[in-house]
Amino acid sequence: MVTPNALPPDVLGKIRTSITERTGLNPQDWVLEARVQERMRERGVDQAHTYADLLGGRPELTALIELLRVGETRFYRHESQMRAVVELVMPALRRGVGPARLWSAGCATGEEAYTLAMLLSRGLDGHRSFKILASDISPASIERARAGIYREAAIGTLPHSYRTGFERSADGNFQVSPALRALVEFEERNLATGGYPGSFDLIFCRNVLIYFEESAKDAALRRLVKALKPGAFLFLGYSESLRDVAGLEVVSSDECTVYRRKMALDSAVNRPSTGVRVLMPTPLDSANTQPATSVLVALQGQYSNGQRLQSELDVAFRKATTHVVVDLDGADYLGQETADVLRNMREKAMLRGIALRWCATRAGHLRFLRRHNLSDGDKE
Repeated sequence: MVTPNALPPDVLGKIRTSITERTGLNPQDWVLEARVQERMRERGVDQAHTYADLLGGRPELTALIELLRVGETRFYRHESQMRAVVELVMPALRRGVGPARLWSAGCATGEEAYTLAMLLSRGLDGHRSFKILASDISPASIERARAGIYREAAIGTLPHSYRTGFERSADGNFQVSPALRALVEFEERNLATGGYPGSFDLIFCRNVLIYFEESAKDAALRRLVKALKPGAFLFLGYSESLRDVAGLEVVSSDECTVYRRKMALDSAVNRPSTGVRVLMPTPLDSANTQPATSVLVALQGQYSNGQRLQSELDVAFRKATTHVVVDLDGADYLGQETADVLRNMREKAMLRGIALRWCATRAGHLRFLRRHNLSDGDKE
């Protein structure tokens, strides 16, 4: 039998290439060697070259990948991130229209996806419907996730108020209720290959990309950003941090880091230097001679007086025919005169038949809106 550290480097390299090409994973040498030796013992294979040849068949490669995957998961994992969903993401979701879309990418056996279903069922409270896509590379994990059956120890970290989402089975285990299971769609999906779905309001991809080799990680990140709607949120694992990823910005770093796709809509957005962004017009209809145009005003920096905001909104109103949206979160400071400008421009918008709204997720900006009785302006 093969003994520890006995795999020839060329064989180990061949096996690593097979795994990376299939999954994007780049396991450490000692981990890969240990898992290969485990499979060799299981298959009764003595020669490393012989085992490497077996990886040409999908079943054996799948079995090795199963051993290499780090599938640790549990309900309500990392409480601070769950709080961020409730306090940061939920208000944004409630302001949206149409069904919300979420993606648990690398869902393992389903605990994360079902936790999100519990949080949103309570947090949205009928204001908006939602659907969760949950994907994983492991067919065995997906099968277990669809069944939704867990031991009592698995729900130990879940707050008691959420445990009503389970039904006790005859064997003493807990099964996720049919109502919650109906909110989650599970599928086998490889993040390193194939297409990505899109138009998500929230993506969880925790502790997946850290096992990718660098080029596969970069490619996956670009595709994840593209899969988000502008203004939508991305959660990564605690040990994962990003710097200067095109299209992403940090919106919370108190207890955990949350990323959000910037509001620019790729090539459909024109970015004047004023910070006013003209969103792509809709086609002409029979009642209009001009295309309907929405304008996003993304505040940035200091707004200690009303002059700067007034000038930016004047530009926006000249360009808009239907909507003007003011994103407050990029502002470092909002003064009293800023509130006066918002209030006055709301009256001007009504006279012109333009829908003016503003949105904020930062705690200080939400307090600013409440203090100046402007909280209702973040609704259509």
